Amino acid sequence: MSETIDIQSDKTMLRRIEQYKDRWSSYEGNVGIRSISQKLSPKKLRQYDCFKDYDDQFLEKISPDISVAEWSKNAVLFEEGAYIDLAFFLVDGEVETFQHSLNDSHHEAAPIFDPLRTIVMSRDTLSSGLSKDLEKASQPASPKKHKGNAIHLLSSNVDFPKGAGSMLSHGEIFGEIGAMSGWPQSVTARTSSNCTLVQIRVAALRAMKRKSSALKNWIDKLYRSRFLVAQLKVTPMLQNCDAKFINTLKEQVELVSAGPGDVIAKEGGAVDAIYLVRSGFVKLLQKFSEGDIVVSYLSKGMSFGEAELLLDDITGWEMTAVSVEYAELIKIPKQHFSALLDQRPDIEECLWKTAVDRIREAGYSRRNISSSAFTQLALTRGLVQANSLLVMDLETCTRCDDCVRACAATHSGRPRFVREGDKVDNLLIPKSCYHCQDPVCMVGCPTGAIQRGGIGALVEINDQICIGCGACANNCPYDSIVMHTTGQTWPNDMLPSVLRGKSQKVASKCNLCHDTGHEPACVINCPQGSASRVNSIEGFQALLSKPANGTTASTPKNKTESPLLKAGFFLGMISSVVVFIVNLMVSQVRPNNIWGFSYGAAATLLLVGAALLGARRRTMKLSTRLRLGRAVTWRTFHLYSGILFFLLMLMHVGFKLPTGVLNASVWWVSLIVFLSGLLGWALQKWMPRVLSSGLSTEIHHGRVQELVDEIRERAEKYLSKCQDPVKSFYEKKVLPELQRPQARFVYFFDITGGLQSKLREFDYLKTLLGGEEKDKLQALLQLYKSKLKIDAHYTLQRPLRWWLYAHLPISMLLIVLVFIHILAVSYY
Repeated sequence: MSETIDIQSDKTMLRRIEQYKDRWSSYEGNVGIRSISQKLSPKKLRQYDCFKDYDDQFLEKISPDISVAEWSKNAVLFEEGAYIDLAFFLVDGEVETFQHSLNDSHHEAAPIFDPLRTIVMSRDTLSSGLSKDLEKASQPASPKKHKGNAIHLLSSNVDFPKGAGSMLSHGEIFGEIGAMSGWPQSVTARTSSNCTLVQIRVAALRAMKRKSSALKNWIDKLYRSRFLVAQLKVTPMLQNCDAKFINTLKEQVELVSAGPGDVIAKEGGAVDAIYLVRSGFVKLLQKFSEGDIVVSYLSKGMSFGEAELLLDDITGWEMTAVSVEYAELIKIPKQHFSALLDQRPDIEECLWKTAVDRIREAGYSRRNISSSAFTQLALTRGLVQANSLLVMDLETCTRCDDCVRACAATHSGRPRFVREGDKVDNLLIPKSCYHCQDPVCMVGCPTGAIQRGGIGALVEINDQICIGCGACANNCPYDSIVMHTTGQTWPNDMLPSVLRGKSQKVASKCNLCHDTGHEPACVINCPQGSASRVNSIEGFQALLSKPANGTTASTPKNKTESPLLKAGFFLGMISSVVVFIVNLMVSQVRPNNIWGFSYGAAATLLLVGAALLGARRRTMKLSTRLRLGRAVTWRTFHLYSGILFFLLMLMHVGFKLPTGVLNASVWWVSLIVFLSGLLGWALQKWMPRVLSSGLSTEIHHGRVQELVDEIRERAEKYLSKCQDPVKSFYEKKVLPELQRPQARFVYFFDITGGLQSKLREFDYLKTLLGGEEKDKLQALLQLYKSKLKIDAHYTLQRPLRWWLYAHLPISMLLIVLVFIHILAVSYY
């Protein structure tokens, strides 16, 4: 059970070993745990009642996700609002469950993603504070210090009824409901004596439930006795039913567990029940043409089957219901649904509204296939899981990578995301952590390094105890976790011993900068305001919507330029012109009189102000920490200051070309800086729109050559299977263009036409080939097309970077010349 540790070992290593011994703890070492087992053999596992029905091969497979822990008296296993991914089997001792802080549960069963979308509840009934509560729940929790023996366990949850308080003893299993569903705890569990607990991770629990019908029935029985009544009571359509009806219904409903892709109801099949979703996601499909389209999706607290049971002329399911991942549902038989309507006829109106909304959703999806495709994408890519989704508007993004640099600067030089990912219309979803409702990345972490951040939706990695095994990165379906090499090797006393002497790695992922005291650095430091964080899929859809003027809708916080800056700019322009006109009426303007000096001094101040943008970009970490404002505000100030500077500079010299080498140099350099700045502004407005509208993929400029090399390697590997004339055509026409990225002027104006003009070279050869060789040529064509798209990115992204090479040096020269000019004027 225990392991001897050299007390002279590094403190970090000691803590790492403690965390490794307790594979399930994720906060402050082994607080409350007296001892914990290593991996148990099937023979030892079978000593416990919950494993007696399984064979050795199965037990060996799940044993890495099982441990036996000795807990001290009064140790807190988990707190209200926390997330865990465990079920506990109580071998010895007693555990008390109680509530003490989460007293507001009037909307416990409401859907978490869109409380106003197709639910069995009057819209007026929903609290106006619900959306705020949900938004608050999706924000990162502040670091929280825990007193006493509290220990936080990993991902998923337990779903106890409101107001519950009970004592659990030998043979009891708890946590199994939450471990399957992934919701925050509604109770606190604390040991009332020294306890021995078998701890079963969710992966093993699901495997056990599928393997044994007896375990499934046992868990379902526990759910009926402990939680089902409470859940039915808070279900909107059952809230006003009397206790007798609820208790009768409890024994009649069926508990349905669905795995990924399981069909719950088939379109056209007989309708015999209404379903309530208690965890997971269910997508609704309808036949369309020769396939199916996604009509909608359901989450916790939502239901389906209302229209089929309310309308007498509907004889079968109108839609097919399919589980997206793991889902738990309550099936209310048709006869009991009829009894419900007899007892509560007042809810029929709400049910009709839900049914009508569902029919409207189906009609809308059939008329707008793109909406159905987006819903399918949201389900496939897990966007519906997201508590915090990083989104970038590619119509304004200049690919400057300040967001990545800011992330790296904030996190010790290691960026927590990659500016690549799925593109939906004009929006990019970078490979950044979604902070999922049910984060599968937590399953299997051997040290508990990946954890919920305190009590909240945040998922973070503790670098001090991460051993770089890559389990979280492999489990993440969205490629949001990056493995970094630290440049060090593991010491000779490292545990597990297989790591000793090997290169030390660490997993890295977005933590929303929650430990820095400011908003995510990627959002704050985006100079175009293109990056934003949304808390739900509905927020993402809001960004996709197009107003009447054709511009992209977005969050005002990130995209709208400061009205004060804009007002100040126009006021400054107008007042400067008015003052100059009045000045001309009163006196002549010369650089060396009071009027010219005033204009020159104001221009100098504006030049210095404009130059501060460069200083902020080079000190992003400090600027962000000091809360010196968003980069988009600084960029806007830079633009306005530059325009006003040039105007005041012209006023300073009376709109004449000055004499003298120094004065003339300042004038001409100012003109070049002004024109190069306008060129950059025009490029930043034009190029992103061309890139976004003309290309379906997003490519990082720094990886262009790497991607070209990958395409060439794939093409050459595929070419080994080809014969002439395909092989000869490749070597003469294609291979030379696969050596390096090539810029083409035509991409500035017509990306599609530019691509097609190069692809026409394949058309003639296609007419000469047939069968298998034609298929091989088509495969090479697709690779070549991918290369051409890379060339288009290479062509269009370069000007967005290169104009700075002209603007920045000449701007620095201008500052030097102005400084010399001031010294010269002061001296003479």
